[in-house]
Amino acid sequence: MFKPHPDLEATVGSSALYHPVFNYALKLTTSYAELVRRFGEPNDGDEYKVSSEWILIEESTGAIITIHDWKATELYDDDYPTLEKFRELPLYEWHVGGFYAPAALRFLEEFAANTPIPNPAPVPETVYTHSVAIESLGVTYDH
Repeated sequence: MFKPHPDLEATVGSSALYHPVFNYALKLTTSYAELVRRFGEPNDGDEYKVSSEWILIEESTGAIITIHDWKATELYDDDYPTLEKFRELPLYEWHVGGFYAPAALRFLEEFAANTPIPNPAPVPETVYTHSVAIESLGVTYDH
């Protein structure tokens, strides 16, 4: 189970979390409101390329992951939405990263398993897999 890290308020761009592999590798499509509902208010990020960031810890392993936007608001480019408008978007493709890729994958699976699918389309049992369920929630994997 993932929960907000109680002590860590460093951001993706800070030296505390800098590491060549501390990078987004996965994406999660959901709303800002859903992330706030699950994990509380975000950290502010670096207030340039990152405006909203959650730093989570996996209780069983201590692995840390982040969920954050990337160059999505007027903090980065005046032509982009204000922070308020960005946070009102019904969906956004959030970046998910961490030091340990399996933990990020477990996070996506946990998030998908605990997200109801509104009016899901029937999927034939013969082709239904866990990955299909994850994709139907908007969770995508970058290869």
